[in-house]
Amino acid sequence: MVAYVDSGSDLLIGFQCAKVLVDIMRGLFAEFWEKVKFQPFDDFQKKIGALSAGLTFVGQVKTQVDNQAISEVDARVLTHRVLAEMTTLVGIGASLPQDEVVETVDNRKLLSEKRGIKLLGQGDDNSKKNS
Repeated sequence: MVAYVDSGSDLLIGFQCAKVLVDIMRGLFAEFWEKVKFQPFDDFQKKIGALSAGLTFVGQVKTQVDNQAISEVDARVLTHRVLAEMTTLVGIGASLPQDEVVETVDNRKLLSEKRGIKLLGQGDDNSKKNS
């Protein structure tokens, strides 16, 4: 039986039942909360597992080509499909390649080099003197 429900800023529900049932409900709620709380990490583990399986598959395809079980053309098609799916899975297009060097710019150094430059002249109107 639900004894009370408080709908203030936090949700508060009171149950009146046997202790065994409360313990079961507490365990179920804790298990549900753990699933909600750690769901992003679970997705990460699934992606890593899929990537590992994809790389293993690519290695096996190469082995089959070396054993002449499948043709080179078929192997390229299979490898291309697997790598395309892996790229879609992790969104590699949005990240930098590992070999690319990222150059950082020190804005303070750039500004200090331009410190003495004046954009405006002296204010003399040379055009009237020359005419």
